[in-house]
Amino acid sequence: MDIGVRFGKRLKALRSEAKLSQEDLANAARLSRVYVGAIERGAQVPSLDTVEKLARALGVTLSVLVQLEDERRRGPSLAEKLGRRVALAAREASARDIARFERLTGAFFKE
Repeated sequence: MDIGVRFGKRLKALRSEAKLSQEDLANAARLSRVYVGAIERGAQVPSLDTVEKLARALGVTLSVLVQLEDERRRGPSLAEKLGRRVALAAREASARDIARFERLTGAFFKE
């Protein structure tokens, strides 16, 4: 399968998992919805700058976004699963909830 098609499928899967529409993702990444749709279909191959914008908009790392299907057969790591859950929860959390979370996690992860 063409790498552009594989990347598009990965992007669509992560977008769906995040419960975002193409328009939501496009707005968050400052791209057009039409362009996001073309990437998902494999009709367009994004630049590295665009891939970075998409990863940020999805709340995932670049490595998670570009981890294509044949490379994911082992399944996502615990850290990847936790990171996605935190990113999804943060989108809906209030500033007060985020501050509480930072205090709580600060007790576990001292910088």
